[in-house]
Amino acid sequence: MTAKRELAVEVLRARLESPATVCAKVQLGDQPTGATRYSDRTATPAWNQTFRFPVNDPSIEKLRVVLLSSRRLLPDREVGWIEVDPSCLPRDTAKVLSMPLIVRSWTSDVEAVELKLTAVGFGEPPGLLRSAVGQLSWAPSVAFMVSVLEALRPLAMGALEALRMVSPFVEVAFSASYDLWLNYNLESYAPVMLGLVMIFFGGTYMTTFAAVEAYRLTGWDRTKAALISLFENLSRAAAAIAEERQRDPRRPPPDARLKWEIALKNIDPEAFSEALVGLHVGTLAVAATLRARFARAVALGASIGEVLHSTFGPILVPA
Repeated sequence: MTAKRELAVEVLRARLESPATVCAKVQLGDQPTGATRYSDRTATPAWNQTFRFPVNDPSIEKLRVVLLSSRRLLPDREVGWIEVDPSCLPRDTAKVLSMPLIVRSWTSDVEAVELKLTAVGFGEPPGLLRSAVGQLSWAPSVAFMVSVLEALRPLAMGALEALRMVSPFVEVAFSASYDLWLNYNLESYAPVMLGLVMIFFGGTYMTTFAAVEAYRLTGWDRTKAALISLFENLSRAAAAIAEERQRDPRRPPPDARLKWEIALKNIDPEAFSEALVGLHVGTLAVAATLRARFARAVALGASIGEVLHSTFGPILVPA
């Protein structure tokens, strides 16, 4: 006859970053969830409530405790959670655990919950208590993160090797394109290329102009200034790489890794972040313009108004 196996879970208290009205929901595997009462508004709620769950397979069933914060007129907000492997608990012995909460997939340095767990009829022998407690499953655990990083290591090394092989070709292509742009004044051909785009996309003529104007009104000025700053930073990086090559002609040319290090040292991270923000804002404006007819009308109307104001404003507006 198999002995009855049971897990007794006493939710003692918690430590929060800020005062809140919280309750704790306790669940073992797929069994029905138990819930404590809501505490008073405090940063150190205490419940001292006990829940008992029958245990079928302690190696598979995991204990999960979730803290929920009560909000008026809104659904409860998840404060954090923990997960414990009951098979690692000491057999027939109460064990008090203070475990940090997992908040948005990261282990909190401040918030924690304290439990008293008793594995009845299963668990590790008391002599193996220390090693068993060390195997408690805290997700995401350091061991799990290390295993993920180890699994991703071949991909990262392959990506770095591919970058090392491609970077000389990218450098040659960029240098050739930059020389063509300066020597043949390709900027003057931009209207021709824009006209070709308009010819081949004539069915969406107004939509294309609306998207361009929406991006120009929302994110272009910001992006333009950031891209100019990025170009200046890249020019300094190119000059630093060239200086590194001329410093000692007998040394082999710098490899891709050294070039990237020199380039990153000469790039302003704030300008790069500003350019990304400008691109993001402009992209959202284009998406909204393409989705909504009203947004297209607003973008075109704002563009027409800006042109009229810059043209007739000095004449019609009193000085």
